[in-house]
Amino acid sequence: MLEVKALREGAWKMARYTANHTELTMKVSPDLKKLLKLSKYAHPELQAMLIDLNCYKPQYVCSETTVVPASLAF
Repeated sequence: MLEVKALREGAWKMARYTANHTELTMKVSPDLKKLLKLSKYAHPELQAMLIDLNCYKPQYVCSETTVVPASLAF
């Protein structure tokens, strides 16, 4: 839910640049990618946010691999 709110808020603030852009790409988590596939069964409040986000016609990119920062790697 927080990720959807953050993406929607970011797209709204950058609407001048994102509204008419033809190649908008958003990097999302694997969980959100799954949620986007099941969006028609989601809670109505979440559906409204996803519809609002999809008005910008983004392409969603998700990386399945987890990147560990070098400071945490052993």
